[in-house]
Amino acid sequence: FTDAKGEFTFSTIYNIYDFEGVDEIPIPRCDSPCLVFASTAGNFKDSDDGMDPYMKNLVILDHATARSISIAELAVMVKQGTSEKVPLEICYGGNFVILNLNAPEDKSSDVTVWVIDKAQAGEFYYEIYDAARMKRGNSYPSDVVTIMSALPFRVIADPGEDNSYTARLVGFDNAKDN
Repeated sequence: FTDAKGEFTFSTIYNIYDFEGVDEIPIPRCDSPCLVFASTAGNFKDSDDGMDPYMKNLVILDHATARSISIAELAVMVKQGTSEKVPLEICYGGNFVILNLNAPEDKSSDVTVWVIDKAQAGEFYYEIYDAARMKRGNSYPSDVVTIMSALPFRVIADPGEDNSYTARLVGFDNAKDN
């Protein structure tokens, strides 16, 4: 997906072009419970905490409760002891938006934000990783293993290995439809 959001059956994915020059984007699919994942370009060398200042100023906000989390924080959330991504879980209907607190002239690296209907995500066993930080062990894979990234990447596998996989360029909520 380049330069525009992608709509899947039960999820929506965004990149930086959806946020640049926009003050606020309503988050779809969160009228009922939803999951939000994020991926950034990674370590920002010019920052003490390693986080891109632009991503720290992209904030998921619930207007009803004033709860918020930055995209920078969300992008580095992983399960302890693994590199599997942990989502922001929105369990109730609220007024959720992504605020862009950056100045219009501010520049950023890329980002991927993925909003998924939680009920549909619960239909099968899945794992989600960031391509830049994926360290998956040799355990038997889930029904669907999703690799997301804010940067271009390749998936390579030995064609002779057991448990081969099929790669699809779809939202994980549609991965088993083919």
